[in-house]
Amino acid sequence: MSRLPDLAPEDMDEQQRAIFGRSGAASRGGVGRGPSHAMLHSPEFATRATHLGDYVLRANALGPRLTELAILVTARHLTSQHEWWVHAPLALKHGIEQSTIDAIRTRQEPRLTKEDEKAVYAFAVEMYRDLEVSAPTFDRAVQLFGVKGVVDLIGVLGYYSMAAMFISAFELRPAERQLD
Repeated sequence: MSRLPDLAPEDMDEQQRAIFGRSGAASRGGVGRGPSHAMLHSPEFATRATHLGDYVLRANALGPRLTELAILVTARHLTSQHEWWVHAPLALKHGIEQSTIDAIRTRQEPRLTKEDEKAVYAFAVEMYRDLEVSAPTFDRAVQLFGVKGVVDLIGVLGYYSMAAMFISAFELRPAERQLD
């Protein structure tokens, strides 16, 4: 049960409706129970977060396969039901192996064969586990993705951590499927 009232388009003010239309939620049939549901209650925040989210998900230097991998590590680390169940199918669609998805879901280390996936996974795991990244892991990420790519990777981790916090604090978790 969400801690927020439902927002129907007819109940939104002009700024909320504009954000709702730009967010893609309208084309998916409603606000839903993701972080945008909570963000719409602060239209200025939602405006800025929507722009950041669009960049992080669609335009960052990593591309969709590595972005989805980073999101899955985030979703699993934070046990973010919504982000997991939205992004696991997208990760598969963009080339992440089902065995990798299953390993991350069950908190096992995946058997990665692609160097770029190994680098993203190691970076994300160290960031969440240690709240820092070792010099070898950082240097490897810079070697593979450049400084811009590492900045974008940190941006993906940060944005989806923020999204998970919105989902958790406002109890926007889907009831039908649960991560262990």
